[in-house]
Amino acid sequence: MTFLPIVVRELRVAARSGSLYRTRFWTAVACVAFAVYLFVVFRPMLMPGPGGNGHFIFNALSYLGFYYCIGMARNTTDCVSREKREGTLGLLFLTDLKGYDVALGKLFANSLKSFYGLLATVPVVCCAWVMGGVTAVEIWRVVLALLNIFFFSHVAGLLVSTFSRDAGRANSGTALLLVVYFLGIPGLVAALQYEQHPGAAAALGLFDPGYAFRQAGAVGTRFGSYWSSLLLVQLNA
Repeated sequence: MTFLPIVVRELRVAARSGSLYRTRFWTAVACVAFAVYLFVVFRPMLMPGPGGNGHFIFNALSYLGFYYCIGMARNTTDCVSREKREGTLGLLFLTDLKGYDVALGKLFANSLKSFYGLLATVPVVCCAWVMGGVTAVEIWRVVLALLNIFFFSHVAGLLVSTFSRDAGRANSGTALLLVVYFLGIPGLVAALQYEQHPGAAAALGLFDPGYAFRQAGAVGTRFGSYWSSLLLVQLNA
């Protein structure tokens, strides 16, 4: 029996899909257009020298990717609940498929286009390195953090979808769960720091999916807080 058959099928279907390549192409074009717009419009306000331009464009594109990864969670918010409403979910389990086969198949099927769209923006972001003001280590740390956020957001949508039947409730439940993680945890961390509990605040902050993204430019060791946060968010997902 093929290992993860639904995943393999979805990858083969996507490889033959023209829409996958069009999505990747137009996402990269939109990213290039946005970067050019930023460079033309905001160049008089930036620091003199190429370093200021590169750093500003890199930050702008990075935060655009940050919100993109969170917003694309809508791809999985109704993937299982829709099967429940249509009465087709039980048919999948009449075969030899396991729960993880269905879960991973739904995850791949509903996030593949957005994933390739995200990867298409990486070369555009790397152009900021050529402009100066950004190191290669910082770029790849941001890329890894964005991939981590992308995976976490889609898995959150998949989780809520398994407990829902109505599309509206699935969407609102996913939004609530993401708000708890991306806003609730930083709020609790700030409250703990205010109450003079730095150790608890530092430990809780590692579970914030956006923590590694914000720390991508910091200098740290291999087993520093950046890598610890990446690992904990992955395990949590």
